[in-house]
Amino acid sequence: ACSDEGLCEPGERTRSGDGCAPGEARDVVCGESCAFEPAGECEADGCDSPGAMESAACGRCGSTTRFCTSSGTWEYGVCEEQDDACEPGTVVEEPCGFCGRRELRCGTDCGFAAGECVDEGVCAPGELMTTREGCPSGEERVLRCTEGCGFEEAQRCMPVPVSCTPACADGERCDPDGRCRCGIGPACDDDEVCDGTACIAPSTGCTLAPPFTGCRVGETCDLNAAGEPECYRAGPVSEGGRCSSQDDCGADLSCRDIGGEMVCLRLCAEDDDCTGGPGSVCALVSRDEEENILARTCTLDCDPRTNGGCVFGGCQPFDGVPVDFTHCVPRGTSNFFCSSDAACEPTRGCTTDLLGVTACQSYCRVGTDDCGACEGLPGGVEIGDTEWGVCVGPI
Repeated sequence: ACSDEGLCEPGERTRSGDGCAPGEARDVVCGESCAFEPAGECEADGCDSPGAMESAACGRCGSTTRFCTSSGTWEYGVCEEQDDACEPGTVVEEPCGFCGRRELRCGTDCGFAAGECVDEGVCAPGELMTTREGCPSGEERVLRCTEGCGFEEAQRCMPVPVSCTPACADGERCDPDGRCRCGIGPACDDDEVCDGTACIAPSTGCTLAPPFTGCRVGETCDLNAAGEPECYRAGPVSEGGRCSSQDDCGADLSCRDIGGEMVCLRLCAEDDDCTGGPGSVCALVSRDEEENILARTCTLDCDPRTNGGCVFGGCQPFDGVPVDFTHCVPRGTSNFFCSSDAACEPTRGCTTDLLGVTACQSYCRVGTDDCGACEGLPGGVEIGDTEWGVCVGPI
C-alpha cells in the first residue's frame, strides 16, 4: 500500500483558514512536498447560512465549490483553473520576428496580451539574397543571413549570369546581350526548331534513314501509330536493348517488335548503314497495310555459339537474300526434341543427326574443331569468313 502520502497534488489551489484568525481564510497552493502553502493574505471569509453550498471564483480565473460549516466559515474544494491561464498582473518575454523580442502581459481574464516586437533583425537565419550593391557594374554577390538575423557576404562579387526573357527554345543559346540565337544565326521562327546549329522544319516529316534530318538535337525519327515519320526524344537504350516505347531508344534507333520482344534496332537504307559487325545487314522492313515499305532496320550481329550480342532470346544465323546474317530472336527451352529452331534453347539449332534423330544441336563453325562433325546449315550460311552449321557428331 502507498504510505506517507501528502495532502494534495503539486500545483493544486484552494482556500484554507489554517494559520488565519477565526472567520478568515486565504489562498493556498500545493507545493512540491504535497502540502498546501500560503499563496495570499488572510482576509475575512465567514458565512451566515450553515449548510449553504455555492460556486466561487478562485486562482487564475478558475472556479470551485464552497460549503458553509456549522462554525460559520467557508470550506473550499480544489480550484479548477484554466489550463492555459496566466497569473493576472505578471509579465513575461518571448522571441518574435527576426531575432526580436516582445512582452506578454497577463490581464484580468488570465490571458496574455502581446506587445510590440522590438529589436528585430532584417532576415531569417540561413536566408540567401543576391544583390548588386557594393559590386562593380555588371557583377553581383550573394549574402547569407546569420544566426543574429543580419546579412553577411557568402560569395564575393561575380559577373551576372546571362539570362534571356523569355527563355530560349530547345537547341538555342542565350548570348551575353540577352538575345536567343541558333548557331551563328538569330533565334528560329515559331514554325521552326533549332538543331543546335541551324533552324530546321518542325519535328514532323523527318527521315528514317541516313542522313537523318528533320529532328532537333536530342531527338530521333521513327514511325508513329499512324505509320508516319515523327520525332521522339532520344532515350538511353542502345542497339539490341529492350524497349517499351520509342522514347526508350537512342538516336537513329527504332523500337520494333521481334517475335513478341520490343527491341531497339538501327534504322538504315543499305547494308553499309549497319555498323554492328559482319552479321548485321539492312534486311528488316516495316510495311503498311498495302505492303508498301515504310522503313528498314539492321539485324543484330551476334555469335550463335555463345549467344554473345543478345540481351533477349537467342542468336540465330539466317540464309538471307542476297546476304546471310545473324539476328537475336525469341527461342524455346528444349535441348533435345524440336520441330524448328524456335523450339531450341539459345546456342542450339534443330537438325537431323547421323542417326536420323531430329534434335536440338549446338551451333558450330564449319571446318573448325568446335565439335566432332559440323554440318553446314541448309543453303549455306556464310557470314564474313565464317560458315555456320550445327554439330551432328560427337562433341
